[in-house]
Amino acid sequence: MPFGAPVCRAYRPRGRWLSYSTPADIIADDSKVEVTELDPALVATSLPDVAGGVINNDFADKAGLTGDDILASDDPTDPAAQGYINVWASNADDVDNETYLKLVELYQSNDEVQAGVVENSGGTAVMLTTPVDELVDSLAQTEADNAAQG
Repeated sequence: MPFGAPVCRAYRPRGRWLSYSTPADIIADDSKVEVTELDPALVATSLPDVAGGVINNDFADKAGLTGDDILASDDPTDPAAQGYINVWASNADDVDNETYLKLVELYQSNDEVQAGVVENSGGTAVMLTTPVDELVDSLAQTEADNAAQG
């Protein structure tokens, strides 16, 4: 199985999946599949030659895959998925920037905008509104994990 990001539960990772996890983090003796690491941009084009692949929304859409092609997906409400959330971000000086806050409000509340995002993703995007404090905590955990990796 080409490896792009953690989704398949047929293999067991050593600890928590991180953005820099690799097949070396898989406990091979406990796994039910063989995992081969590929550049994420190549996974979709390799699907005819493999049993399955883990593909990010951006690459799936570019390859013409849609929500109908999904075999399994992450639970977007799972805290482990927070490292993969797309966020609106600003520098500290612009946290209260009215224009940015209006854009966030439109993105999160306008049905046409949300429908466009889902359509643009081939039907694979899941729209969530995650409280800022949860995102800040997730970022702090990710930074701590990164620091621990050296």
